[in-house]
Amino acid sequence: MIRKILYPVLILPVVFAFMAGTPAQARVYELYTPDPIVVPKSKSARVNKAIKKVLFRRNWRVKTIKSGHYRATYTKPGRGGRMHKAVVDVIYKGGKIRVKYVDSRDLNYDKESNTIHGAYNRWVQNIEKDLLVELELF
Repeated sequence: MIRKILYPVLILPVVFAFMAGTPAQARVYELYTPDPIVVPKSKSARVNKAIKKVLFRRNWRVKTIKSGHYRATYTKPGRGGRMHKAVVDVIYKGGKIRVKYVDSRDLNYDKESNTIHGAYNRWVQNIEKDLLVELELF
Protein backbone atom coordinates (compact mmCIF):
# COMPACT_ATOMS: atom_id res chain seq x y z
CA MET A 1 0.00 0.00 0.00
CA ILE A 2 2.79 2.42 0.88
CA ARG A 3 4.53 1.64 -2.43
CA LYS A 4 1.38 2.54 -4.37
CA ILE A 5 1.23 5.92 -2.65
CA LEU A 6 4.95 6.79 -2.63
CA TYR A 7 5.77 5.63 -6.16
CA PRO A 8 3.77 8.39 -7.93
CA VAL A 9 4.96 10.98 -5.42
CA LEU A 10 8.62 10.13 -6.07
CA ILE A 11 8.43 9.54 -9.83
CA LEU A 12 6.21 12.42 -11.00
CA PRO A 13 8.69 15.23 -10.16
CA VAL A 14 11.38 13.42 -12.17
CA VAL A 15 9.03 13.04 -15.15
CA PHE A 16 8.00 16.71 -15.04
CA ALA A 17 11.64 17.84 -14.76
CA PHE A 18 12.53 15.76 -17.82
CA MET A 19 9.62 17.20 -19.79
CA ALA A 20 10.72 20.75 -18.92
CA GLY A 21 14.09 20.20 -20.62
CA THR A 22 17.65 19.84 -19.50
CA PRO A 23 19.16 22.29 -17.01
CA ALA A 24 21.34 23.78 -19.77
CA GLN A 25 18.27 24.56 -21.86
CA ALA A 26 16.70 26.36 -18.93
CA ARG A 27 19.58 28.87 -18.75
CA VAL A 28 19.30 30.29 -22.27
CA TYR A 29 18.72 34.03 -22.64
CA GLU A 30 18.81 36.67 -25.35
CA LEU A 31 22.41 37.36 -26.42
CA TYR A 32 23.70 40.40 -24.55
CA THR A 33 25.46 43.00 -26.67
CA PRO A 34 26.60 45.99 -24.64
CA ASP A 35 25.94 49.50 -25.87
CA PRO A 36 29.12 51.15 -27.14
CA ILE A 37 31.19 52.70 -24.37
CA VAL A 38 31.91 56.32 -25.23
CA VAL A 39 35.43 57.32 -24.21
CA PRO A 40 36.26 61.00 -23.70
CA LYS A 41 39.33 62.22 -25.60
CA SER A 42 41.09 62.87 -22.29
CA LYS A 43 41.13 59.11 -21.62
CA SER A 44 41.78 57.86 -25.16
CA ALA A 45 45.50 57.24 -24.56
CA ARG A 46 44.63 54.68 -21.86
CA VAL A 47 42.02 52.69 -23.77
CA ASN A 48 44.13 49.99 -25.46
CA LYS A 49 46.02 49.26 -22.25
CA ALA A 50 42.76 49.21 -20.27
CA ILE A 51 41.12 46.76 -22.68
CA LYS A 52 44.01 44.31 -22.41
CA LYS A 53 44.22 44.70 -18.64
CA VAL A 54 40.49 44.01 -18.16
CA LEU A 55 40.52 40.96 -20.42
CA PHE A 56 43.65 39.47 -18.85
CA ARG A 57 42.28 40.06 -15.36
CA ARG A 58 39.16 38.06 -16.27
CA ASN A 59 41.29 35.26 -17.80
CA TRP A 60 40.46 35.92 -21.44
CA ARG A 61 43.21 35.06 -23.95
CA VAL A 62 43.79 38.10 -26.10
CA LYS A 63 45.06 38.36 -29.66
CA THR A 64 45.68 41.76 -31.23
CA ILE A 65 44.12 41.84 -34.70
CA LYS A 66 45.30 45.42 -35.29
CA SER A 67 45.59 48.54 -33.17
CA GLY A 68 42.30 48.97 -31.33
CA HIS A 69 40.92 45.57 -32.39
CA TYR A 70 41.29 42.60 -30.05
CA ARG A 71 39.95 39.06 -30.33
CA ALA A 72 39.39 37.57 -26.88
CA THR A 73 38.70 33.90 -26.07
CA TYR A 74 37.43 32.58 -22.76
CA THR A 75 37.25 28.89 -21.90
CA LYS A 76 35.80 27.29 -18.81
CA PRO A 77 35.38 23.61 -17.94
CA GLY A 78 31.78 22.48 -17.79
CA ARG A 79 29.90 19.40 -16.71
CA GLY A 80 30.59 16.08 -18.34
CA GLY A 81 34.07 17.02 -19.49
CA ARG A 82 32.80 19.69 -21.89
CA MET A 83 34.74 22.91 -22.38
CA HIS A 84 32.65 26.08 -22.69
CA LYS A 85 34.18 28.62 -25.04
CA ALA A 86 33.28 32.19 -25.95
CA VAL A 87 34.99 34.43 -28.50
CA VAL A 88 34.38 38.18 -28.70
CA ASP A 89 35.88 41.11 -30.54
CA VAL A 90 36.64 44.21 -28.50
CA ILE A 91 37.03 47.14 -30.85
CA TYR A 92 38.09 50.69 -30.00
CA LYS A 93 37.33 53.01 -32.90
CA GLY A 94 35.93 56.50 -33.23
CA GLY A 95 36.03 57.16 -29.50
CA LYS A 96 33.86 54.12 -28.70
CA ILE A 97 34.56 50.65 -27.37
CA ARG A 98 32.37 47.87 -28.72
CA VAL A 99 32.16 44.26 -27.53
CA LYS A 100 30.78 41.93 -30.19
CA TYR A 101 29.95 38.23 -30.19
CA VAL A 102 32.10 36.20 -32.63
CA ASP A 103 31.70 32.52 -31.75
CA SER A 104 31.03 30.04 -28.96
CA ARG A 105 31.04 26.34 -28.14
CA ASP A 106 28.81 24.47 -25.68
CA LEU A 107 26.92 27.64 -24.78
CA ASN A 108 23.69 26.78 -26.65
CA TYR A 109 23.97 29.71 -29.07
CA ASP A 110 21.06 29.92 -31.48
CA LYS A 111 21.52 32.46 -34.28
CA GLU A 112 17.85 32.44 -35.31
CA SER A 113 16.50 33.28 -31.87
CA ASN A 114 19.64 35.25 -30.86
CA THR A 115 19.90 33.31 -27.58
CA ILE A 116 22.81 31.90 -25.60
CA HIS A 117 23.64 30.43 -22.19
CA GLY A 118 23.40 33.01 -19.42
CA ALA A 119 27.06 32.51 -18.47
CA TYR A 120 28.12 34.20 -21.72
CA ASN A 121 26.04 37.25 -20.85
CA ARG A 122 27.65 37.45 -17.40
CA TRP A 123 31.14 37.20 -18.89
CA VAL A 124 30.44 40.04 -21.34
CA GLN A 125 28.75 42.18 -18.67
CA ASN A 126 31.87 41.75 -16.52
CA ILE A 127 34.03 43.05 -19.39
CA GLU A 128 31.71 46.02 -19.82
CA LYS A 129 31.62 46.82 -16.09
CA ASP A 130 35.40 46.41 -15.67
CA LEU A 131 36.11 48.72 -18.62
CA LEU A 132 33.92 51.42 -17.11
CA VAL A 133 35.73 51.09 -13.79
CA GLU A 134 39.22 50.90 -15.32
CA LEU A 135 38.61 54.01 -17.42
CA GLU A 136 36.77 55.76 -14.55
CA LEU A 137 33.65 56.29 -16.68
CA PHE A 138 31.05 55.27 -14.09
